[in-house]
Amino acid sequence: MLKLLLLEEKMLGYFSREHLAAVDGHIARSEEFIAKQRNQVAHLVSNGDDARPAEALLSTLLETQALFHDYRTRIEQSLLT
Repeated sequence: MLKLLLLEEKMLGYFSREHLAAVDGHIARSEEFIAKQRNQVAHLVSNGDDARPAEALLSTLLETQALFHDYRTRIEQSLLT
């Protein structure tokens, strides 16, 4: 979904400070989710429970976070030109 959004906005060539603020909000919220998920994984592991599903979710959250950072960089570059 995010890749489609990036492609569409690239084709339109439209980024604004509002886009930058929105992605910053997404990054901040996803950092909170990641911290909670890391704690959940640690809790499961310390109890000897199966942490694989929680680790898979953490991996997905980290991948999404990386996409948000890439998106932010593209917005910044667009605003500078």
